[in-house]
Amino acid sequence: MPVLDWHTVGGALKVILRINRLRQFGIFTDYNGSGIQQFGRYNLIYGWNGTGKSTLSNVFSCLERRSLIPRFAEAQFSIVLDDGTSLTEANLADSQLNIHVFNQRFIHENINWDESVKSILLIAKEKIDDLQALERKKGELGEKQKAHAAKLTEIRTKTEAQDKFLTNAAKKMKTGLQAIDTSDSYYLNYDRRKLLKFIEGHGESVAKKESVLSDEKVIELTNAAKPDHLPSITFVSTAIEEGYFKKAAGRIRDLIGTTAINQAIERLTDNPDIRDWVQKGMEIHEHYKSESCEFCGEPFTKARAEVLAAHFSKEFTDFQTRLNNAATWIESQGAPANSLPASTGFYKEFATEATKLEGQYKEAAEKINEQIEGWREALKAKITDPLKTDIQIADVFEDDVTNFNVILSSIVDLVKKHNNKTDNFSVETSKAKKSLELHFAAAEIQEFDYAGNEKQCKDLEATAVTDKRAIDELALGNLCTTPPTRSWRRVQGQYRFVGWDRNRC
Repeated sequence: MPVLDWHTVGGALKVILRINRLRQFGIFTDYNGSGIQQFGRYNLIYGWNGTGKSTLSNVFSCLERRSLIPRFAEAQFSIVLDDGTSLTEANLADSQLNIHVFNQRFIHENINWDESVKSILLIAKEKIDDLQALERKKGELGEKQKAHAAKLTEIRTKTEAQDKFLTNAAKKMKTGLQAIDTSDSYYLNYDRRKLLKFIEGHGESVAKKESVLSDEKVIELTNAAKPDHLPSITFVSTAIEEGYFKKAAGRIRDLIGTTAINQAIERLTDNPDIRDWVQKGMEIHEHYKSESCEFCGEPFTKARAEVLAAHFSKEFTDFQTRLNNAATWIESQGAPANSLPASTGFYKEFATEATKLEGQYKEAAEKINEQIEGWREALKAKITDPLKTDIQIADVFEDDVTNFNVILSSIVDLVKKHNNKTDNFSVETSKAKKSLELHFAAAEIQEFDYAGNEKQCKDLEATAVTDKRAIDELALGNLCTTPPTRSWRRVQGQYRFVGWDRNRC
């Protein structure tokens, strides 16, 4: 039953006189109470079950709340006060009435039978809310603790996987590095601690793709790391001077474009072999002061001697001498004959390059020599026919000369690398070993995604620390929230456990 009382607002006594109208309010679909007697100071409302008593109590609950109960959100009403004013659903929020209603709704909202202890009932809505909030926090704490435990398990699993990876990777690297040099104690006793230290010291390098080398480069470094100390190589190189062949070509062109004046004998001009034979015979006869032909025995007449001398004039013979000298000189021309060091004399990591450069050198020299051979043929043609002036030669290609010198320079550089390793053997072999160690470590780490797993572990550990802090704060907060149904004695031990007293809570 609702309890009604008289109320004062602003110092004046206010009385609810009657409920004039109720529409869409539960059982009251369209109630008109204008003909019902007015309320008194004390009122008793009674009736059969289902006739609207509880619904009327909800009308007064709306006045207490100053808002419509959600269940009756579409309701309309009009309540008349003794000062002639009316309260309706429209001005309900402005009501100044101080009404308290004890009905089923009050019991539901303010009495918690489930949390009662030894017949003690908590009749306070805010305390019940506190207790419910505490229970929710307990559930939240449990969920956080469960998630934290799962995160710790994941961290442990990932850490164990990384430890296992480091152990296995170190074993593989030890086997590979020992195959190079079993005398090096560092690699002979290679283990996960050394690998981990190497990773920590070369974090960025081991993560780079280019640190994983090609098979050819690994073979080269493996050879470079071997403890085979070789002697130095002595090599003196001769390059082609800039413009050398260009100048030589000019001199040859001048020579083959020149001729000497003589009174030619047609038969000798047309038959170089006869000409050469006759010219040689004249030299022999002149040497021996012969007056008759040494071949046929016939007298060597003065007239015949003059005719031959006119053909083989001094100017002509001097020119022939120049041609013959040029022919002798050109036999020595071509690519410089450098005596290349044998590839077997180089360290193994350089031997393949030495063999390749030797082949390139021979090919470049052959190209130049083929062009010089054209000059030789032109001189032979000129010697055969000294009167011919339309013989042509081509310049040696400058690109071929440049290529020859570049290859020769590469051979010189390779010899320097070899000799540098000989002079600094320990340092150079150590560099090769470190490069191989980086290669092996990078290959293992990138395949396992060590960096990604390590970052995940660190991120998980950081969030786990944050989660643990939040869990501790939530747990302490729960301890400090004394449930209304608990006595101080029941939680006193918990406060002492965390070093708190009641006043601090």
